[in-house]
Amino acid sequence: MRRALLILIVAVQIAAVAAFSMPAGAQEAPLTPFLRIETGLHTARVHRIATDASGRLVATVSNDKTVRLWSRDGGDAVGVMRIPIDRGEEGRLYSVALSPDGETAVAAGYTAATWDGAFAIYLFDVKRQRMTARLTGQPDVIYDMAFSPDGRVVAAVFGGKSGLRIYDSKTFQLLAQDSSYGSRATGLAFDRQGRLATTSFDGKIRLYDAQFRMTASLKGLSGKQPYSVAFSADGRRLAVGYNDAAQVDVLSGDTLAPLFSPNAAGLATGSLSQVAWSGSGADEKLAAAGSASPDGKAPVLRQWGNGGRGAPVDTVVSRNLITHLRPTDTGGLLFAAADPVWGRLDGQGRALYAKPSVTGDFRDIYRGRFQLSPDGLVVDFGMEPGGGRPFRFDVRDGRLVANPPAGSGFTGPRDAADALKVTDWRNASAPKINGKPIPLEAGERSLSVDVIAQEKRALIGSDFALRLVDAQGREIASVQTPAEVWGVVAAANGRLAVAALGDGTLRWYSLAGGLRPLEELAALFPHSDGLRWVQWTPEGFFTHPQTGGQDLVGFHLNSSKKGAPLWVEFKQVYQVLYAPELVRDRVAQVNREELNRRVSRIGDLRRLTQRAPKITLVDYCAETAETRGFSRVPPSEGKPAGPGTAPAAAPPCQPIDTSPLTRAFSRATAQPETDPPKSEGAAGPRTTIALPATTTSLRLRYRVDTPLEETGDIQVFLNGRDVTGEQVTRGFSRVADPAAAPPAAAPPTSPPAAGAAPPANPIREAVVRIDAGSNGVQLRAYNRTGAIYEQTPVLDFIVPAPSRATDAVVAEAKPAPKPKPRLISAVVGINAYRPPFPRLMKAAPDARTFAATVRERIPDVYDAAESITLSRELYDAQASRAAIVAMLQDVAKNSRDDDTVLIYLSGHGLVDPLPEDNVDLYYYITQNVAAGDEKTVAREALSERDLALLISGIKARNVLLFLDTCHSGAVEALSDYSSSSIDKFKERAGTGPYLIAAATRKQEARDASIDRMNSGPFARAVIEGLVGRSAAAGTLVSQFQILDHVMGKVPEYAKLDRWEQDAVVHYSGGKIDRIPITQAKAAP
Repeated sequence: MRRALLILIVAVQIAAVAAFSMPAGAQEAPLTPFLRIETGLHTARVHRIATDASGRLVATVSNDKTVRLWSRDGGDAVGVMRIPIDRGEEGRLYSVALSPDGETAVAAGYTAATWDGAFAIYLFDVKRQRMTARLTGQPDVIYDMAFSPDGRVVAAVFGGKSGLRIYDSKTFQLLAQDSSYGSRATGLAFDRQGRLATTSFDGKIRLYDAQFRMTASLKGLSGKQPYSVAFSADGRRLAVGYNDAAQVDVLSGDTLAPLFSPNAAGLATGSLSQVAWSGSGADEKLAAAGSASPDGKAPVLRQWGNGGRGAPVDTVVSRNLITHLRPTDTGGLLFAAADPVWGRLDGQGRALYAKPSVTGDFRDIYRGRFQLSPDGLVVDFGMEPGGGRPFRFDVRDGRLVANPPAGSGFTGPRDAADALKVTDWRNASAPKINGKPIPLEAGERSLSVDVIAQEKRALIGSDFALRLVDAQGREIASVQTPAEVWGVVAAANGRLAVAALGDGTLRWYSLAGGLRPLEELAALFPHSDGLRWVQWTPEGFFTHPQTGGQDLVGFHLNSSKKGAPLWVEFKQVYQVLYAPELVRDRVAQVNREELNRRVSRIGDLRRLTQRAPKITLVDYCAETAETRGFSRVPPSEGKPAGPGTAPAAAPPCQPIDTSPLTRAFSRATAQPETDPPKSEGAAGPRTTIALPATTTSLRLRYRVDTPLEETGDIQVFLNGRDVTGEQVTRGFSRVADPAAAPPAAAPPTSPPAAGAAPPANPIREAVVRIDAGSNGVQLRAYNRTGAIYEQTPVLDFIVPAPSRATDAVVAEAKPAPKPKPRLISAVVGINAYRPPFPRLMKAAPDARTFAATVRERIPDVYDAAESITLSRELYDAQASRAAIVAMLQDVAKNSRDDDTVLIYLSGHGLVDPLPEDNVDLYYYITQNVAAGDEKTVAREALSERDLALLISGIKARNVLLFLDTCHSGAVEALSDYSSSSIDKFKERAGTGPYLIAAATRKQEARDASIDRMNSGPFARAVIEGLVGRSAAAGTLVSQFQILDHVMGKVPEYAKLDRWEQDAVVHYSGGKIDRIPITQAKAAP
């Protein structure tokens, strides 16, 4: 037996992010953008769990190629750390370790080998959540890693015969290695004294002292493939789990002498590959898990009390292989599984929480619902294993429907048809077609098949590829896939195939009509909630439903040698890449010219993402009812904030720390006495800040580290709603010195004083009104063209509700009754356009009818007199851009939170494509627009960005925007108004306003009926909805009734005019309340 470990004094290459070192001739990671799913959870098998010494911070790694950080106590997501990736296996992470102080993480697996010629270990700064270095030149796949208890070294075990390596944790010099292993090493563990034990598929368990000299080795007792080891709390016992046996051995922690084997009775199948000890002393338990199951179904986690000698207790924690166990300092366990899922158990084995994936599980989908329409554009699929919980997705209209009826002509996968038969393909490495072998790569397994009888071909899905083969088994085409191909089915017309992948996506591939066989056309990711989904093309164009999905996918951008990967969410480039019509056409394999044109307009996507402004929060200053102002100095040094009696001094402004670890643990100190956050959405973890109950508004100070001329709009969101226009300052002030008192406000476009150069990165300010409860505040900065934005983390300002004592004082004061809300209308209609825009017949009359209908039917719940006084109307020559802006600013000035505002714009509406970045802007053509060229329209019309800003200034809780605009064929340089424009406008506006548009996609909204006597379909339906034709006198007509009527009647009325037109309605404001809009009158 070998008794000593070779001690090496050689240094290895460490590649710092500042200057990555590379072996001679090695290449960089591919710079092509990778489209990846991002749900906030793992989407593929979770391999390992690590914790810091305190146990509060948890790290996990997965086949999805991410390192994820979590808070142990609640399982809340802390953040994501990314590594360079490529297609196929490259980037899959099998191991992770956290330093005892939680400041450093290391992760590795099948990493860097594809382009570097050798494997690598990646190092991370946990607080910054950034990859900081790469330890290159590793000999094989890295299966497990750990920091020593004192944090002095990092140990790693490798595949092949590369064995064990020990690194200095500060310099990452190679201190020692043992390459005497006969097969891959799979697990390792330190005890509290720094001794180390390892396992290997060569059958041996090895024990090393704290100086890493081997002191003992032992052949496995209950199995030939020892897989994992774990020391008991006192280090006197070592548990061993096996990959090939449903048994655990307990050995001496000093000599590896066999001690006992716990009771493994009743486990009929599988193995107990993972082991862990939890608790200590009399409460110490031994736990083991893997694939072992008493009934061949779900695996169990088995625990034995009394130090491993007690009766077994089984718990089901997952549906699939349990891949790792790790003890907590509270006597419980953390577990990971291939579902994918990870979670936490208490000391009694009860689940405290689990973090399962939100992806569909398509394993064995061919056994259940998995069928394709004859043209391949409609797919039925089961979201659960075996094809259970069926859904149908229709590419043509972008609809996801649960529990669909059987589809006419739909076909499912077959492994035999006519004279073709595929055999030996289920989880096999040597499938055959008509008895002839289908070649696969080493280690590749076939998982799915479909025979295309009429073409005498077959599709074979495997662990990482989809292959098209002929009747002789010869490969016609193949494509690497990002995950296992659990199912594949070809359309009856032979043009398309759909594959169900292990990452929860359904992907369309061309069989005929594309650039090449198996060209990927599009991918669909349906969220397991059955409501949200996103579909995208390889070029990055995407679509999603009103229920959401744009935050579920993004771009992973590898950097060059000198940088860490960049992540860009779809929603950040929404204005550029949201294109439902392109996604539909891409799958149908039509209109490729338009696709190429749009791609050409965008240019280099990486270059576009690099133009995103960098926005950083600096500090916040609170205004309270007592102070009536902001203070940046301690109370003793404060000065009066306004005229008259000096108010009480405000507390000093506070710096903002939005680091991920601060966000993760801030709630523990905030202890809000309020409801949960109103709208967290997909913004991620929040930094929670407790404020005094008297706080009424905030001044947020921030910096944009991008030249002013390259920075576009800055938006402020409160609980998901754009409130930029509600700024107390009516703009953003710029302050050169963060310590200086705030100057008078200046709008963002104000030029610097004559002769003065503006500061490079000035401090800017935004003022936000806040209420009692949770106030989620987030800032968003766009680049100059509005093509891409960067946003800050959410700051969750918690303001306690007034105390009972305060309520009692208020009650004694007997305040006046709360005034009624108002129903305020802002109506514009233009018939009399200037040339070259054609005159319209019904735009102005329809707008007048809208205003009169609302005015005559104001519900009793509103103050009718004030509603009429505050409402505004503009027609024809009155409706200049300046007049409309003034009207909406007036509405914003006079509106209150409890009001309802109706905005109706009738006339011409156009979309102007900007010359760069594929950004299209919608314009409402105002009466003053004197020419149809792009520059004139941009200068004189009312853009969607103008509308969004004006609407964001309206304090009313309920805002409905009706856009009754038809396109003008006279201005050929401008394109038609489309549904994607509405969607992009809604994305920019955030939650809150309803958007109701007259037409969808490139339909023309009719100005009048075909006989020119009546209103167009949209105006007619809206007016009827307001009247409440079928409602009894006195009945309140809500927005739901109006919108339902509009959606149903617009296509019906258009059809009568031999026209195609569909209204578009958008709202994404979370909880939706019924809003009274009109009150029905008795029929005349």
